[in-house]
Amino acid sequence: MCSAAARRLRVKSTGICSSAAALSWVEQMSLRAELVRLCLPWFMRRLPTDIQLEDVRRQLARFGRLVPRPPRGTEVIAIDAGSVRAERIARPRSLPNRYVLHLHGGAYLLGFPALFRDFTWRIADAACARVLCIDYRLAPEHPFPAAVEDATAAYRWLIAHGAEPCSEISPAWPAKESGL
Repeated sequence: MCSAAARRLRVKSTGICSSAAALSWVEQMSLRAELVRLCLPWFMRRLPTDIQLEDVRRQLARFGRLVPRPPRGTEVIAIDAGSVRAERIARPRSLPNRYVLHLHGGAYLLGFPALFRDFTWRIADAACARVLCIDYRLAPEHPFPAAVEDATAAYRWLIAHGAEPCSEISPAWPAKESGL
């Protein structure tokens, strides 16, 4: 099923692409996104129904070791941002007082900054800013409003360390985490 979908996606308005190498990077990303969209339901049907949160977290930690390292010149520093563990990611183009506060996805249950490092260094480079990715407390061990308190503490820490409120701090988070 997935290979047939991939063949259909290679058809362009000008004809058929012979390989993914012929596609631009935007088209390749679109192709990958479409493959995920088509194949994910098939994959999800095969997941066990009695899966435990601890097992998912362990698998995610193993997957986190596979996340590519940022390119040379990327500064990744573990910091304490207002009593919240965090990583500050900066590229050579990052301006010292410009920050993006990144609140990682994971439905308040999963995730950690290193898992998103391949994404956050790209944000830092594109925005010419430093990215602060917090490791907020996860549920169910830390129920609501723990994550909100961590995000607020990190925001206040940024302001206390020289970032201008609202004009130089840009929050970034997935749509499902918008409660933060």
